[in-house]
Amino acid sequence: MSELRVMTLSVGSSGAGIEALGEFVRSCVPDVLLVQAAPQFLRWRSKRAAIARVCGLVVATADRPGGLCVMTALRVDVVDTSFSLLTKESRRLESAISAATVRSGGVMSRVASMQLGADAGERRLQLPALVSALSAGSTVPLVVGGILNEGPGQPVFDEVAERWPCCLAAPATGPALFADRSLSVVSCEAVGGGAGGQPQGVLAVLGLA
Repeated sequence: MSELRVMTLSVGSSGAGIEALGEFVRSCVPDVLLVQAAPQFLRWRSKRAAIARVCGLVVATADRPGGLCVMTALRVDVVDTSFSLLTKESRRLESAISAATVRSGGVMSRVASMQLGADAGERRLQLPALVSALSAGSTVPLVVGGILNEGPGQPVFDEVAERWPCCLAAPATGPALFADRSLSVVSCEAVGGGAGGQPQGVLAVLGLA
């Protein structure tokens, strides 16, 4: 059985410099990094590339809105990518989904980074489009991570977890990671968030059928 190490992380929440961020991510040895709060304004492409470089990864997706992207290790093949903006009712930053189909150890899976709105009503409006975008056009197992701005017991979180069980959720404003039922969760843990200014993330090792 092949394994895929998937990490979800809000890089913009790091209180440390880029080199310390890179050291932290490299210590986790992810195959796939699902990024939130990536640079999205001035020189955003080069800034994302710099983050990927210090993390020992490459940028797999290239969409600016929402500050979302997927980064991968060189040992992972990127087959295709997709991007979806979600309904926005406020003037806050866009909510979106950035996804990639990847091949690791000869096995295909789909990985996605997401972020939903800070307002509960906005999140409920975004839910159908979120489910549609994550479900559409792919028959391979899905792993999705990011910021829902909700925790277990709240309606949007529970709806997502009903379709793709939650591996681990940090506090409501923190990251969560969900995986298709066909994937086995070998291990899953919260990482970072310590006194060194590391961002808080979730790292899972998933068994690929």
